[in-house]
Amino acid sequence: MKRTVLAVLSWFCIIASMHAQQESTPDSTSIKMQELIEKVNVLENRLSYLELSHEIKIFYTERLLDKQELERNIDRVISFIYRENHDIDLYESYKEDFEMKTSLFQWSNINLNALRFRFDTAIESGNFRESQLGVLKSSFKGCDTALAAVDEALKRYKNVLDLYRDKFK
Repeated sequence: MKRTVLAVLSWFCIIASMHAQQESTPDSTSIKMQELIEKVNVLENRLSYLELSHEIKIFYTERLLDKQELERNIDRVISFIYRENHDIDLYESYKEDFEMKTSLFQWSNINLNALRFRFDTAIESGNFRESQLGVLKSSFKGCDTALAAVDEALKRYKNVLDLYRDKFK
C-alpha cells in the first residue's frame, strides 16, 4: 500500500513538474531571448565604436608620419641649398616625391570624408552614446588639424623646391 501511494505521489510530482516547465518555458525563453538580443546590440555598438575609433586613430597617426616625412625632405632640400649642391637629377627626384605626396594628400581627404560618412550614418542609426559621440567628434577635430599640418608642410615643400630650382638659373 505504501508503495502504491509513493508511486502515485511520485507520478503526480513528475506530471506537475513537467506541466510547470511547459508553462514557464515560453515566458522564460522569450525573456532569455530578449536579454540575448540586448547583449548582442550592446556588443555591436561597442564593436562599431571601436572599429571607427581605431580607423580614426590610424588616419591621425598616418598624417603625423606624413608631416614628419615632409619636414625631413624640406630640411634635406634646404641643406642642399645652403651647401650649394645644385643637382638637376636631385631636384627632379624631390619634385616627383612632392607630386606623389600631393596625390596622397588628396586621397587622405577622400579617406577622411569616407570616415565622416560612416560616422554620420552611425549617428543617424543611433548606434552611439553621447560620450562616444563626443570622443569621436574630438578625434575628427584632431584629424582635421593633422591634415591641415600636412597641407602646410606640402606648401613649404613646394616653396623650398621652387627656391632650389631657381638656384639653377
